[in-house]
This record gives sequence, structure tokens and C-alpha cells, in this order.
Amino acid sequence: MIREGQADDAPAMARINVATWRDSYGKFLPRQLMEELSCSQKQAEIEDFFARWEENQAVALIAEDKNGEMMAFIMAGKNHRQNLGYTGEIYNLHVAPAFQSQGIGRYLVYRVSQVFRQRNWNTMMVWALAENPNRRFYEKLGGRVIAQNVDEYRGFTAPVIAYGWDELPYVLTYIGGIPCMKAKIRSNKCT
Repeated sequence: MIREGQADDAPAMARINVATWRDSYGKFLPRQLMEELSCSQKQAEIEDFFARWEENQAVALIAEDKNGEMMAFIMAGKNHRQNLGYTGEIYNLHVAPAFQSQGIGRYLVYRVSQVFRQRNWNTMMVWALAENPNRRFYEKLGGRVIAQNVDEYRGFTAPVIAYGWDELPYVLTYIGGIPCMKAKIRSNKCT
């Protein structure tokens, strides 16, 4: 089930955020940063997102399993760096490690695209850590590299890559129960 996120979802969102950071980024980000990473820190960042909801024209979507357990979330809104020429931006997309590779992240990107399309925002982008092997996920959804930069987070720096969509992805069909993006269907399986 996909539902809109609310400020009281911040603790569960923070737990998923920390788990995915440690699972995905622990191999290449400084150990000290990983040790300092905490749910309370991430929760404060997520609460700030909700506090600035209207200013960012934001959207947060939560994916839950049939028992109501949060599996993933996406946070998005207006692009913070308008100089790149993209209207919408995905700020965060995190799928709990136990639920990865099941099409949940793909579907959340589709749903955000749908929201952006309803707002007449016809383009979007996302920043990803350059060393994150999972960033290829965005390429599989049709995103193309549009910029590179260095981000600073809590005193540490890391190279980042921006992916952009000049045409928002959308679901064409379902294959094996998984929504597949129009531009990324090959034979009878999702890629």
C-alpha cells in the first residue's frame, strides 16, 4: 500500500534511512560518519522536511506491507537548484534492506512522477552519491547524468552525481505484479 507521509512517520522513516545508509554507504563513506549516524539525527532532518512542507511544495509517500510495516519512503518537491533547469527533485528515496529489489523504489518514483505531472512539473532530478553502486537504479529508470558536484554532510565531503529526466517516467504495464516504467521494458521482464 502507498499512502501520503505525515510528520508522525518521521521516527520510522529515520530508522529506514539509517539502515539503508549503513547497508549501502558503509563500504565507502568514512567509518566515523557511519558511527555518528543516528536515528534521532535523521528524524530531526525528516521533521525539518515536514516543517518546510509548503515552502518546498513537498510530497512524501510511504510504502507499507499488508501488516502496516513501513518498507520504504520517498520525499520530493520543488528543485532546490533551479540553475539546472529541472522543476521537481527527489530529495530522499530509501527502501529498507529487507525489501530491496522488489520494485518498491521504482513504484515510488513513478508515483512522485505522477504528482509532479499533475502539477505541470514536466522534469525532475535527483542527487546520488557517486560511489553508491545503487545509483544505477536511476539510469534504469531513464535518468541521465546532468551534473556532478561535491556534497558536504556533517563535516565530510563526497562526490555526487545528478540524474535528470526531461520526460517523467510512468508505468506502462505490470509484469509479474511489478510496475514497469515505459522506457525500460525489455522482453517480458522489468529492468
